[in-house]
Amino acid sequence: MRKFKLFFGDIDKEEVWINTIQDKGYVFEGTSAYFPIYRFRRSQTGRLPIVKIDFRSFKKNEDYHEYKQLFNDYGWEHVGGSLWSGEQYFRQKSPNVSTEIFSDAISISDMRKRLLHHLLFLFVLFAMLSLVLMQNVQNGSYYSLFDPKSWYLTPGLWELSGWLFWGHFLFETPFALLRTPLIVLLYILITMAYGKTYVKLKNRH
Repeated sequence: MRKFKLFFGDIDKEEVWINTIQDKGYVFEGTSAYFPIYRFRRSQTGRLPIVKIDFRSFKKNEDYHEYKQLFNDYGWEHVGGSLWSGEQYFRQKSPNVSTEIFSDAISISDMRKRLLHHLLFLFVLFAMLSLVLMQNVQNGSYYSLFDPKSWYLTPGLWELSGWLFWGHFLFETPFALLRTPLIVLLYILITMAYGKTYVKLKNRH
């Protein structure tokens, strides 16, 4: 089973969501490398070990492997995440393991700081992109929202038919959407979502 879900860096909410699905009998198997798609499979073993999330990225493979091995030694199996992904997903290897992956308040605080820096970076990045796109709209660089045909630049596209039409149409659609004011609204919404998560996490300290 695969599920699409956006959390915009709210890993506490993400943890609750994953474990709620596990409580229904679906074991978490990881996430897609490039999209927020979560993989689950049906389990017949009853209540499943809980999943916890750390936030950390690495520059070297050796450091990443040592990090995973350290958690494994303390009873936590790495089930999702990558060298650069940030979110690292761990599952209890047995019910006897502590339900917390951090041994002290300092470790929790360090993780929160890493996550805050990441969220602030994403907020600033999408805010700047939103401003650039808004400027393009004001300068008339975007096509009319009410004339979808004008979004497509392939010569003679609308005179084509059959698979030839659909092939060109589907190929160009992602690029066509980038030429509309809709993309500006999308970037603004993403900026607000990351900003909201940042403020929420900041206020917990």
